[in-house]
Amino acid sequence: MMILERCKELVELHVTKCSGFEADDEVLKLSSHIKSFRSEGSKVRSWYEEWDDLLCMIDIMFA
Repeated sequence: MMILERCKELVELHVTKCSGFEADDEVLKLSSHIKSFRSEGSKVRSWYEEWDDLLCMIDIMFA
């Protein structure tokens, strides 16, 4: 949010598949001046979803 509020000259921002971030109405309003704003797949996640992803990555690394 701070980036959107303070960087008025920003022309491109891609937060695609970003965890812990969701483009709600407030974010869309703040980003309306940005020529290329993409946030597909971004969502707020719970701590147990983050932990589950970490465990899956650890399993893959040691498999």
